[in-house]
Amino acid sequence: MTEPDPSDVALELERLHGVVETGFAHNHRRLDVLVHQSDQTDKRPDDYEQRSTVLERAP
Repeated sequence: MTEPDPSDVALELERLHGVVETGFAHNHRRLDVLVHQSDQTDKRPDDYEQRSTVLERAP
C-alpha cells in the first residue's frame, strides 16, 4: 500500500469535519423541536384542567 499524499489526507479530514459539523447541527435542530414539543405536551394537562374548571362553573 502506498502512503497517501498529506494534502489529500488534509482535504479528506476537512471534508469529514464539514460532514460531522453538518450532522451535529441537524441533530441540534431536531433536539430543539423535540424539546419544544415536550414543553407543549407538559402544558396540556394544565390547560385541560383550567378548561374543565371553567366548564364546571358555567351555568
